[in-house]
Amino acid sequence: MITLRGVFIYGLIILYSYANAQDDSNSYSSDTTTINNYIKESKKYIYADPDKTLLLADTILDLSNKCNYRHGLFKAYNTKACVYLNNFDLELAFEYLNKAMPFATENDNPRNKAIILGNIGLLYRYQFNQDSSTYYLQKVIDYTEKHEFHDLNSKALFDLSTLYLQKNKYLETVELLFE
Repeated sequence: MITLRGVFIYGLIILYSYANAQDDSNSYSSDTTTINNYIKESKKYIYADPDKTLLLADTILDLSNKCNYRHGLFKAYNTKACVYLNNFDLELAFEYLNKAMPFATENDNPRNKAIILGNIGLLYRYQFNQDSSTYYLQKVIDYTEKHEFHDLNSKALFDLSTLYLQKNKYLETVELLFE
């Protein structure tokens, strides 16, 4: 038989569970906001102070791992890859691009896939592997046209045209720039 006291205790348990669920939701929101602020901050220093950027990326990585924030994990790994790419430490850049790749699916954010492919194209360009660089940059161009990411498409066109210039392919460069 259910008593009034049993109903009261059951109601308190439900209220307590609901309050804890709200706290977890608010905590996650607060954590992701903090992470996103660190991401914005890291963008300011990527060229001016790479060491500070790496420290911020490590912080983003730690916080994102704690709350399983995929966007934060992508940004942390990609930021580290960009710093190493800019410093021509291509082995570490490749390592972090590979770590970022699982977080660059179309389910997460389609832009992330274009960003990773473009960075891989640049990495191959810095390794003087022009065929692979051309392949990845062309994939970025096709992908960004499909998803209408005009800013990333312009960057990929610029990167590929620069590569064509290095290969003394002047006609291809002009055709690419005037598509």
